[in-house]
Amino acid sequence: MLIVVGLVAGLVTGLSPCVLPVLPGVLASAALPAAGSEAAAPDRRRPLLVVAGLVGAFALVTLTAAWLVAQLHIPSGVLRGIGIGALVLVGLSLLVPPLGRLVEGPFARLGRVQPRRDVSALGFGAMLGLVFVPCAGPVLAAITVVAASQSTSAELLVLTAAFAIGVAVPLTLVAMLGQQAVTRIRGLRRRLPLVRQVAGGILLATGVAIAFGWTDRAALLVPDYVSAAQRSVEDTSVARTALATVTDDDSADASVLGPRTSFNDCEADPSRLANCGPARDFAGIQQWLNTDGPLSVDGLRGKVVLVEFFTFGCINCQRAQPHLNEWNATYGGQGLQVVGVHSPEFDYEKDVGNVREALREQGITYPVAIDNDFRSWREWSQRYWPARYLIDRSGVVRLVHYGEGAYDATERAIQQLLAQPATT
Repeated sequence: MLIVVGLVAGLVTGLSPCVLPVLPGVLASAALPAAGSEAAAPDRRRPLLVVAGLVGAFALVTLTAAWLVAQLHIPSGVLRGIGIGALVLVGLSLLVPPLGRLVEGPFARLGRVQPRRDVSALGFGAMLGLVFVPCAGPVLAAITVVAASQSTSAELLVLTAAFAIGVAVPLTLVAMLGQQAVTRIRGLRRRLPLVRQVAGGILLATGVAIAFGWTDRAALLVPDYVSAAQRSVEDTSVARTALATVTDDDSADASVLGPRTSFNDCEADPSRLANCGPARDFAGIQQWLNTDGPLSVDGLRGKVVLVEFFTFGCINCQRAQPHLNEWNATYGGQGLQVVGVHSPEFDYEKDVGNVREALREQGITYPVAIDNDFRSWREWSQRYWPARYLIDRSGVVRLVHYGEGAYDATERAIQQLLAQPATT
């Protein structure tokens, strides 16, 4: 079941808008002739190798980034920076032949042992894998959180492999179709230098766009057309049971606050207020932003509190963010306290400087807790980015919602709770 859940979740992710930032690079590098090749016939294996490099690098970095950062003492985000730099460099080398010959030298030596076209295709894919940021559901959340603890298991490896293979299937089909489209255009097979220059321009533009966050802004314009499919696959009781074997969360009931009440039943119907049990506290917070000091659930008694778990690079979180900002502005003076808990999906999101910049760009002015060790994530039995918890004045969670949507229901619940006095 773990393999099935991982495969299907990967397939859905591979069809989601989150692949759009790397899709031009996949198409360009899959259609690119092998270095030094003047053959008219396309390399049929190239799309497979490009996508294999992409998902392989993505899976490897996701599993080992926390360990590498800890062991090598490298700053967060270095691996992503290497990927962006490589995309820009390769793009320039394809546009400028002398630079291309210089960059090609190491690959030529590798080609004596393995065909150079294989090394080239895998390398192109690996560069894209370093900057690939897929939309996160419970499957990717489980992989990320467990990997961040620098622990591993057979279940984690199986789930990661299944997810990567699932992502690879639609990307491979797109790459193969793109390669066929290019080879069918008359005259292009006789103008290979032009093909390389066009591919170089695409790779260069992709690297620059990712570096400046333009790809995220573009992805926000595309509706999330797979969210319903993702929830039907990853947010079922069968999937939760399978993922619990990875996260080692058998009961989700142990807490420093006493026995926990599962939030899943409350989340099933966000249109009504319910008793979802006591709010859990903010545990293991490295730093607080946009506030003079640390916050606690007990310290916020008397206020209506909206806790939002998010990570700044998540497209789903970015789509939900304007609603959080609007509620903060509208109801902040009436007794609502919005609190963000930033639990990073990827390594570069652990850098507090990057978080500060993202808060500024996204207009987030309410307090944000940095949860790099996922202690608050685990304390709240988290599984989703974004996830929303509405707490009444007495410290009881009254509404839970995972993912995008339910904005009108949440606002009505905020209004209801603000109108109610605190009870003991």
